[in-house]
Amino acid sequence: MNKTGILNGIKMDTKKFFLLLSIAFFSAALAEANGPVMKDAGNTTEITVDNVDSGGSALGYSNGSTNLIQSMAEPGGITGLSGGTYFLQSGYLGQDLIAPKPISLNASLNVQTGTLNLSWSAPGDDYDSGQLPVGTRFFIATTTVLTDAQNQGYWYNKRNTNTCEFVVSTGVVSSGDNCALPVTGLVEGVTYYFRIWTLDQACNWSDLSSGATMMFLWAPGPITNLTAYQGLYGRSIQLVWTAPGNNGYTGILPAGSTYSIQRSTWAGVGYSTGSVDAIFVSTASVNPGDYQSYNLTSLLQGVTYYVRMWTADERVNWSSMSNSTNSLPTPLILSVTLQAPTYYYFGSYATGASTDTATSFIVKNDGNVIEDYALSSYNSGIWAMAAAPATDTFELQTAFNGSRPSPLSLYNNKNNKLTGVSTPCSATQFTIDGSQVGAQVDPFISPNRNLWFLLSTPLSTSTTAEQDMTFTVTASQTFP
Repeated sequence: MNKTGILNGIKMDTKKFFLLLSIAFFSAALAEANGPVMKDAGNTTEITVDNVDSGGSALGYSNGSTNLIQSMAEPGGITGLSGGTYFLQSGYLGQDLIAPKPISLNASLNVQTGTLNLSWSAPGDDYDSGQLPVGTRFFIATTTVLTDAQNQGYWYNKRNTNTCEFVVSTGVVSSGDNCALPVTGLVEGVTYYFRIWTLDQACNWSDLSSGATMMFLWAPGPITNLTAYQGLYGRSIQLVWTAPGNNGYTGILPAGSTYSIQRSTWAGVGYSTGSVDAIFVSTASVNPGDYQSYNLTSLLQGVTYYVRMWTADERVNWSSMSNSTNSLPTPLILSVTLQAPTYYYFGSYATGASTDTATSFIVKNDGNVIEDYALSSYNSGIWAMAAAPATDTFELQTAFNGSRPSPLSLYNNKNNKLTGVSTPCSATQFTIDGSQVGAQVDPFISPNRNLWFLLSTPLSTSTTAEQDMTFTVTASQTFP
């Protein structure tokens, strides 16, 4: 009885001694690594994480059977983790000495949502076998400095000083389970480098993971209120919308930003920023929410057009597609009228004389499209119109100008002579100095033109009868 009692006492002492050795060994390992500080908490061993930014807020994320907790603060321009307290069950001490397998870390980017996704396959509790129990944590560190990323000592210093930007706490995870962490709040155009470790419940650290590298880019948000109306001009549709931001719905769209507008007469068309029907419109210094508009022109009459659009930032990150809108174009009205006077009486003149009109004819674009004019003239009497005066031959010049040309020599050496053939107006045809022309006449912006005439009578004539000269203005639609 006494012998058995002694043996039982020895067994109890041995078990207690082994547990104390385990605790002492573990404390030494943590102290050597400058890691968390361990202290006795009764039936559990409490490890308190020190030297960690505690300014953040927790965000829960669920991925299948893995429950992830992301804690966020602000080191290095990225959101980081808040401080916390971790607990180890006494029964684990001294029983698990095999660390999880190092992770192969992956990174992917969703430019539409501005989210960088880190993903990995879970290791095992014992290298690549066994389940990671409750209390396992993934520690993720990041840097934007290439030389730091290439220095393994930099990464281990982040781990050992508890300055990793993210801690992911998990429940029971089996080897090979998919794990993920969405990362937001990054700076566009900056390259981020990531590494990860696994710390199992027995505080065995895995080796450093492979690296994951990603330049963070974020596209503008999709336009959601695109609206189409019949436009002011004929054969046009007016589009209006509010601008998104450079990053989602925040930030000014800078120089180099672009809108892509696709229109189609078929509702089932395949939409793409690279469509042959796409119109690209450059923009700059546009604030989120700014009113935007664009006029689609040269459309078919009586046909419904379906429209969608996209926004690209200066890095050519395209937004998602906008909402759909549609409209019929405005019916076309092509019209030109001669305002008062509608005729002019030169009076009686000797042969070989030159005289001009004292008042101008007002030619008006009263349609709803931009027009180019063409001019011609003929005489129904004995006299004929020619390039220079001769017997029974006269010369008639005409030009657009804001005021009466003076002296009359301003008509000369210009393309201002009328013929019986309709001649198109241009920036140099039928104008005095180009300040007023009969081309690109906008019906809503300065639709009136002042037209003046210079008559050079024949050098000799076979008749003294009154002669009637008729001039004609025709209009055709043009585009800016």
